[in-house]
Amino acid sequence: MSQGSELRSDPSVIEDFALPCSLHINTPLSGPKFRATLRWRARAQGRPLPPGPRRLPIIGNIFDVPTWKPWIGFRDLSTRFGPITYLELLGERMVVLSSPATIHDLLVKRAANTADRVKTPLIALVGHDFNLAVMPYSLRWRRHRRMMWQHFHPGQLDKYQPVQRVVTNKFLAMLLARPTNLHSHLR
Repeated sequence: MSQGSELRSDPSVIEDFALPCSLHINTPLSGPKFRATLRWRARAQGRPLPPGPRRLPIIGNIFDVPTWKPWIGFRDLSTRFGPITYLELLGERMVVLSSPATIHDLLVKRAANTADRVKTPLIALVGHDFNLAVMPYSLRWRRHRRMMWQHFHPGQLDKYQPVQRVVTNKFLAMLLARPTNLHSHLR
């Protein structure tokens, strides 16, 4: 048996080799944006982007985006490039959908693929990452939405009427006692 085959079959050699590889992979290049780009490329599987005007380096399509009457400019772009037009503005990607059928197909039928929000680090820093309005579409978002629906759908609103009446009566009593202090009563 040669020395190369002994090295391949010996598990301790593989374990000794795995640690330096894992340290090498955990570099600044493996940050969230890099991983997201790799996931997108894996999902895209080499598929091309939708058609759009030719992009310039760095600034992209900044001169192709209409600034005056944008509905007319985007309509003209859609007649040239079709119902889905891809633009890039200073590194930000933009997809323009111009037909009701395309909008319905992409935003309603394929909502699980297209429903997401821009991830802003400031939201987590200020402690609002629990907020349903800014939470990225995920299993956590679906759980939060289900919890909200259980308590705030139209069938549950009657349950809150007694509390609303008590608070409204207190407010009206304070307003009747001191009508000039409306601003302080509203706080």
